[in-house]
Amino acid sequence: MGKHHLGHAQWRQTPVGLGFESHVGSYLWSMEYARKGLWELPWQHFALDWVRAHENGSFAHYAELRHTTDALAAEAIEVVKSHGQAHGIATPLFLYVAWTAAHAPLEPLEADLAPCAGVAHEWRRYFCGLVQGLDRGVDAVAAAAEAHLIGDVLLIFSSDNGGAPWFGGSNAPLRSAKSMPFEGGGATGPS
Repeated sequence: MGKHHLGHAQWRQTPVGLGFESHVGSYLWSMEYARKGLWELPWQHFALDWVRAHENGSFAHYAELRHTTDALAAEAIEVVKSHGQAHGIATPLFLYVAWTAAHAPLEPLEADLAPCAGVAHEWRRYFCGLVQGLDRGVDAVAAAAEAHLIGDVLLIFSSDNGGAPWFGGSNAPLRSAKSMPFEGGGATGPS
């Protein structure tokens, strides 16, 4: 669930087309956290990008009203709970959550900005707010896994690239930024 951004022009390019049982989230890279809108130009709204798809071929695009970070956490927790209830024995579960935070646009929840009040630069403060929400979501999913799954739980947390300073990110003390091949970039080309 979450941000797919690896193709969606054909069903076989979507997460369920690639073998996942279901997918909830976005097929593209950057969208509003509240409305899930995509923009062709800064002034021209052109689509909603939130989908629920299943391996049987059914899917629906819909207006998800929760903040993206909270929506992904809630969806992940529901998968963990339902898997735990359906399988009384230790049955493996692979749950991949590709969080959109802390990607631009910088739209954290107001409550997540409170711990960042001391950050002077506005972009850094809003980026901090998105990371606060991400931390809250990851903690909630990890707690649900501990409470509802039997056996060992392995949680792997990774980023697809380094932070973008032009959107509030900082990779210090590492060199460079998103889309650069240096250790602070983590990506070898534009993404």
